[in-house]
Amino acid sequence: MESGKPGHLYQRGFDKEGRAVIVMTPSRETRKENFALGIRYLVYTIENAIHSMQDQADQMVWLIDFSNFSKNHLPIRFVSCSSFY
Repeated sequence: MESGKPGHLYQRGFDKEGRAVIVMTPSRETRKENFALGIRYLVYTIENAIHSMQDQADQMVWLIDFSNFSKNHLPIRFVSCSSFY
C-alpha cells in the first residue's frame, strides 16, 4: 500500500517465539488530513501480520517509538474528537 512509504508503520519480521513484530513511529506520520486512509493502512498491517505468523503464535509484538513526537503529529480529526471527552 502507498501509505507505508513514510515508514511510520510496518511489520519488521518475527521475534524468537514466532510473533510478528510491528514497528510504529508516530513522529513520521505525514498524512494528517486523511484519517480514514491511516486507519485502513493500520488494519492492513495488522491483518498481514496475523496471516504471516506461525501457527503456534497467538500474540504479536508492538514497538512504538515516541521520540520526537508531539501533538502536532496527531491527525486534526483525532484532536478535535478527543477534545469532547
